[in-house]
Amino acid sequence: MKSTLLAITVLMAMNSNASVIKEAWNNSNNPDRMQVTRNSRNFRIGQYNYTKTFSDLPLEGQLTTRPWSGDYWPTHKGGITYRWNEGSWGSDAYGYPLLEDKEVSNIESTANLSPAEKFDLYLGRYEFPLTKYERERTNIMKTIEDSEEYDSSFEIPSWEGLCHAWAPATMAFVNPKAVTVTNKNGMEIEFGASDIKALLTYFLHYDKSSTSFFLGGRCNVDFSKLDEQLSNDEITQEQYDRKKESMKCRDTNAGAFHLVLTNQIALLDEGFVADVTRDLEVWNQPIHGYESEIISEISGKSEGAARGTVREVEIKTTMNYTTEIGHSFSQVIPSYNSNANKYYHYKIELNEKDEIIGGEWISDNRPDFLWKQTIPEFTGFFAPLKEVYEKSIL
Repeated sequence: MKSTLLAITVLMAMNSNASVIKEAWNNSNNPDRMQVTRNSRNFRIGQYNYTKTFSDLPLEGQLTTRPWSGDYWPTHKGGITYRWNEGSWGSDAYGYPLLEDKEVSNIESTANLSPAEKFDLYLGRYEFPLTKYERERTNIMKTIEDSEEYDSSFEIPSWEGLCHAWAPATMAFVNPKAVTVTNKNGMEIEFGASDIKALLTYFLHYDKSSTSFFLGGRCNVDFSKLDEQLSNDEITQEQYDRKKESMKCRDTNAGAFHLVLTNQIALLDEGFVADVTRDLEVWNQPIHGYESEIISEISGKSEGAARGTVREVEIKTTMNYTTEIGHSFSQVIPSYNSNANKYYHYKIELNEKDEIIGGEWISDNRPDFLWKQTIPEFTGFFAPLKEVYEKSIL
């Protein structure tokens, strides 16, 4: 949230010369917001200053440890109540009746239950509190025709899910394997690799003690609808450009993006998360590498460049990130199966010290926002998850 003073400063600059603030980063795009380094699984604030000298920033980099992948546990499938290993399709995999006491006592195998059901059983909570809570969060029973909660007008967007927690989990935790554990009543609970990934993801979603560090702002404009309005002459080209190039929909400043990408990956060997879709939909992905190519360099300052610019460098960058994959019980899926790329074209603006002070996007494709977060300790309801997780990485 901008301070009143900053808002007044921005407004004055816009009134006097709109191009002055276009490509210099504002407060929400200041890369200093991401200058935290990590000790074990916990981030320490203020222990690192990003290298801003362009010639000191590598043109390529890859994380030593690639983030693992998995499902983003979409809301329209009931989140982590989805019985992914059962072989059922459609609503049978998430609209099932909850197990009753007699069924629990007679169950022969837990392998096909959902991650939420398994954790409830592991806790000895046969009233299934997590499963019920997740059903309420997702409102999944409103989509089940036989349910008392069914609402024919209710729809869940297919892109909604737990990617905001899955992405940091892929970097915070070691890739788990299947493990069988016994609850306090002697019942064996068979956790597949995807079950543990689901619970680690949900733990980060559920926990409120972690701190997040954001760069940029979320664009809430649906570009496909905007394109449709323009093609149907419902809006003018000027209105189209104004909405698409609004402050938030301009997205992360190109110079700030290049600073974060190069420092985090090549110099710190630490991943971060990016929303790789520019408009309304949010797809949080863990970033693990990049390759950049210098296309051209010019001396001087173009119109709209940041104050103090003496040189501009045109760059094309391929950003590597981990994408979602299918479920797996015990198999460790090779990381290349989940590798994806985004291609960006932009200019960075340098001052007389060769420091990046701004940037401008050339490509229409660009990340919406960047972020990372601290990783909390296992406490509260999810404290017992620590034992399951640690056994899964032995």
